[in-house]
Amino acid sequence: MAPTVKLTVGARLGNFFCSRKEEILARWLKSVTAEQEDKTANRLTEEELRDHLGQLLADLQETLLKAFDPEIREEMKSTAAAHGKERWKEGYRIDEVILELAVLRALMIGQIFEFLEANPDVGGAACIFISTTVHRFLDDAIRASVTEFLKKC
Repeated sequence: MAPTVKLTVGARLGNFFCSRKEEILARWLKSVTAEQEDKTANRLTEEELRDHLGQLLADLQETLLKAFDPEIREEMKSTAAAHGKERWKEGYRIDEVILELAVLRALMIGQIFEFLEANPDVGGAACIFISTTVHRFLDDAIRASVTEFLKKC
């Protein structure tokens, strides 16, 4: 009989996010286009809008698996910086760049709540880990994206 492997809460949440990636991206796309009515987002194709978001979600999953591994953090910053640079090329304003990542944060908070409802065994310390990890990840993504965007101005 094969030994049972108990996944860490970070791995479980990362897998949860991964299993919902397309749903998260679809909700994000709908929210961003609604929030930015008659703005830059509405001039782009769905592929252009989603450009780096899939990779950011993959980076978040890795971050949850490896809790603040410096290599993963640098990869995320590179992805976020590329996102900022791309948005600058597409004629975005800085508030639009920030809004995209703020919408992602709101969606991820909702996903965390759904994860916690589905996993009642996750305790208080794990909840703090999850919240801290996701918020720090998104803070770093916003900083890297905005920094790169401002370099281009």
